[in-house]
Amino acid sequence: MIINIDTSGNILKQNCISAEDDLLDFGGTVIHYKNKTLVGSVGNASSELYPAPSGHLLREGVIALLDTNLILNSMYQYGGSKNDIAYKIINDSEDNFYLFGVSNSNDYDLPENYNAGEEDDYWLFAIDSNFNLLWSKNFGGSNPNGEYTYKVTPSPGIILYANNFLYFFGQCQVPDVLPDYDIACGHINPDLDDDTDAWLVAFDLSTVRIDTPIIKNNFSVYPNPAENTIYVLSNMLDFNAFTFAIYNTLGQILLETSLINNEENIINIQTLPSGLYVAAFLKDGVIIQSEKIILQ
Repeated sequence: MIINIDTSGNILKQNCISAEDDLLDFGGTVIHYKNKTLVGSVGNASSELYPAPSGHLLREGVIALLDTNLILNSMYQYGGSKNDIAYKIINDSEDNFYLFGVSNSNDYDLPENYNAGEEDDYWLFAIDSNFNLLWSKNFGGSNPNGEYTYKVTPSPGIILYANNFLYFFGQCQVPDVLPDYDIACGHINPDLDDDTDAWLVAFDLSTVRIDTPIIKNNFSVYPNPAENTIYVLSNMLDFNAFTFAIYNTLGQILLETSLINNEENIINIQTLPSGLYVAAFLKDGVIIQSEKIILQ
């Protein structure tokens, strides 16, 4: 359930979302961003409406977008071929988002796993305002049980953003020998098999190199799923007009039209049958952004 309350604690809106189809029942974090509600949580890789990329399986870390009525209208999934979970989401002043969770994969969006994909690592990843993955990092140690237990908290930790640093505060399994991968401190107690310490980690974002694209995409298509009409909006500063096209899953163009920048363009889709399509934005014949849409 997601609830919108005012400063006095009065419920303004509320909505219950299925915990089996798209978003899964693992909690998450909600933030408000540019008149939208964003949820960092856990997704179903087999979601019919918002499927994960090919090869991704089981659970995924997700950003879900809710409309003003708290209805789920799009969802972006990240992870690998095993269980990967996002718990927390925060954003910075550059419109980037950072998600923290736990990963079991060592493929696709996950660079590696300290136990060869057999146990959980902590997981931190960044995406831009168009929900493109910027970087992904697993961290922790080699403990075969992972780094956290539910004895202390049902959530494995928190993250904070300040002055181009990310700070993680959680817990770690104390290794028998230090250092152990990213764990360089701890209170070793040989009498305990499951010994945990509080753990504070700082990530210097100035050391992360992100290549800025030549064109910064800034398009949106809504609602998604849609029935009779979709709205297409762009606020690109680089040009006044662009081409919008809808492709079927075979790559055939079913609709193509020229649209005006900085306007809410209305597209009639009544002639298109229900199904999964790709909406694409083109400039000079080159696709500069595309996304999946569902027509009902």
